[in-house]
Amino acid sequence: MLIQNNNHHLLPINIQEQMQMVISGSRIIRNYTKSLSDKQLVPKLTAAINSLATSTVKNLLQNALVSYRNMESFGPTTGLTNNEIMRLCIFLETEYKVLQGSYFKKELHDLPRTIEKIAEENLTLIHLKTHNIPKIGKGYHKVVTYSIDYHPEASQIVATQATHPNDVKEAELLRKFAGLQGIIQMQGYALHPKGSSQRPRLHIICELYKSGSVRKYTKKTFNLSIKQQVDIARQLFCGLKYLNKRGYCHRDLHSGNIYLDIEEMAQKAVIGDFGRVVKIADLSKGKPQMVHSYFSPENIFKEKQAPYKYMENSVFALGISLFRLYYRKKPSWTSMITKKEIKESPKELQMQVIKTMKNEIIPRFKELKEREKSQDLKIEEQYELQILKSIHPNPKKRGTSKQLWKNLEEISRKFA
Repeated sequence: MLIQNNNHHLLPINIQEQMQMVISGSRIIRNYTKSLSDKQLVPKLTAAINSLATSTVKNLLQNALVSYRNMESFGPTTGLTNNEIMRLCIFLETEYKVLQGSYFKKELHDLPRTIEKIAEENLTLIHLKTHNIPKIGKGYHKVVTYSIDYHPEASQIVATQATHPNDVKEAELLRKFAGLQGIIQMQGYALHPKGSSQRPRLHIICELYKSGSVRKYTKKTFNLSIKQQVDIARQLFCGLKYLNKRGYCHRDLHSGNIYLDIEEMAQKAVIGDFGRVVKIADLSKGKPQMVHSYFSPENIFKEKQAPYKYMENSVFALGISLFRLYYRKKPSWTSMITKKEIKESPKELQMQVIKTMKNEIIPRFKELKEREKSQDLKIEEQYELQILKSIHPNPKKRGTSKQLWKNLEEISRKFA
């Protein structure tokens, strides 16, 4: 049997006793670590490790010290103390390498957090869950929490979506869109026949977008420049374009499923939650959009529509989220659209919504369109026009995701 260390050198394990030495040595050091303060951690452990006679155990524990130094800064954002980070690193660089299994529960292994191995994806995950930190979000049958994607020299925080095994189709679909701009990026997934609750669970591991959803972001004080907003919209319509080009429709686009990562020099925006994504060719008729307040006017009266209408609704729903970012408020008509109103008086509701839209956005839309003819629009107004276009009550005047993406590409180049 062989053990592989961080530097990828193979350490020969000729007998079971040497494996047991690694395990017992690790547990002794981990127990000793519990008694140390943050200031004592590195000097005391360095001295203790250097005093060991067995080179195999000593080398592995020295690797754990290196891993700790690379993860030390994670503490405040992960809910972990430095002492807990050190104990996790010791386990990961020693026992983890020789123990069988893929799921190491914290209770069974005396760990601060549960550790999961997804060998097929080359992932080692420290699941932070909701220990001293909030969850990222929650859906109908999904809970999204933080995890650490562990690498000795470059660990990173990721998002873990715990959901029903039936959502494996979502994971397989995300793999098809790997590397495409404007679409959430998956690191890997694993199916667990039985979780701690004795229910089968699926874990989908995705890149973390630190600014959160548009819904959460707009609840905070923010100051996005027009250049940043144009770039965000360009990326999102790029993602929607990829979906539509491949014959898919999202069907659940809203501000809670659009994620941002805003930094000083760059920003990233993606469409997430592919649980209701469908292939247009596989549909007869069904709901084009899940969240009622994001229904386009034509969707209110006739909730079940022909499949080709789905793409028009997706453009509209994405436009509503961009409206929230630009105007710093929700469109007033969205609060009118409720499940009750749709059921009881859809035709009257549709007329009321269209009337409100005509009063609220159409005058400005017409003004910008008229001035566009004489090329009298500032860059900000050019962008505003694209937002208003995407949520036009007439679907024929909205444009497709590809057309809107092209327009935003042109506007974006003007900042160069």
